[in-house]
Amino acid sequence: MRTSLPLRAILAGGVACGLVIFGLFAPLSDRLSDGILIGSLGAFATMLTVGLTPVLQARLMMQWAALANLVGRVVTLGLSLGVLALGGGFVGVVWANVLGLVATLLVTLAVVSRMISLRPVVDLAGWSALARGSWALALAIGLGQVYSRMDTLLLTLLRTDRDVGFYGAAYKFVDLASVIMAAVSVTVLPALSRFVVTNDVRLRELIQINFEVMLTLALPLTLLLSLYADEIVSLTSGSEYTDAAQALRVLAAYVPLMFVASIVWNILIAGRRERILVALSVGLVTMNVVLNLALIPRFGFQGAAYAAVTSEALGLLAGGIVIWRLQGIVPRLRHLRALLPSLGVMTIVILLVPGPWLVVAATAVTIYAAIILSAPGAIHESAKRVLRRRRSAIADQESR
Repeated sequence: MRTSLPLRAILAGGVACGLVIFGLFAPLSDRLSDGILIGSLGAFATMLTVGLTPVLQARLMMQWAALANLVGRVVTLGLSLGVLALGGGFVGVVWANVLGLVATLLVTLAVVSRMISLRPVVDLAGWSALARGSWALALAIGLGQVYSRMDTLLLTLLRTDRDVGFYGAAYKFVDLASVIMAAVSVTVLPALSRFVVTNDVRLRELIQINFEVMLTLALPLTLLLSLYADEIVSLTSGSEYTDAAQALRVLAAYVPLMFVASIVWNILIAGRRERILVALSVGLVTMNVVLNLALIPRFGFQGAAYAAVTSEALGLLAGGIVIWRLQGIVPRLRHLRALLPSLGVMTIVILLVPGPWLVVAATAVTIYAAIILSAPGAIHESAKRVLRRRRSAIADQESR
């Protein structure tokens, strides 16, 4: 890390300088130039954060990465709402997003610096080898960052600050859901990488379990975001943002697509298929831009939501076809036999049980979890293993 981090910082600085030069001298509107110039700081912060995260991954402490991401999202949300309330406009919203990325970097830096020394080491030979081996993966990660922010950027350029505020009030729940997704993905990635490299016969079952866990977590989130969209937006952003509930209902469908797509990307990363990752990422970004340019002028922030869901669905389809051709693996839908009835019961509780919506939602989630955990399948078996380990650990402590 002490060898690679200086290289990552140099590369991040080079990207940031390139954006500054482009923003200053390209024949762009003043608004777009300002956005690129301010955004260069966000690009620098994001690349450094990505460079520090492997330390947390190697130590199986990705909860800190999730916390850092959450802090950054909260900072961005709070500043965005404040800027819009004060009439800060486009520049203020861009600064809010950039400062959120900086907050994520600072939290990550504070945590990692307590684990290892970050004093830089200059190793030109090591830098050369690292650059040759990781450029494609770094490019794919960078394109992923562009993809996740492209809808907001285009919405800012093509519509009013009001649309940006409504979309941000809805999209933050996709960001929060991505923290849960990342926690599961990072937990599975080490075993997945080992199984792919060694062609382990357990690979198919691991992917199946990962698929079932992702659906089990994502679908109740989708249900809650759909049925309680108005209440959630009013609670978190205020009654003046209730129109954002329209976008939130659309973006609810994004959550399961995003969760399952993370399995595809993990398999490609584990198999060191960086060039395929880059090709898929380029296609995904291009498709997202085209859809946003087609839908935002006519439908505003709702158009951005439709573009996000459509591009994610098409990206998942393309990635799934690639995995099928490479590995011959298609997850089975056996888990739906337990999942769909559980979601049905959860829906009935939400629609029919009277009382404060937060209490009803918590009750519905509890019942859903109880049914899923008791139903035969990978989730039930995993819960039993965790419980056995917990009991064994308690017994060991008591014996001492």
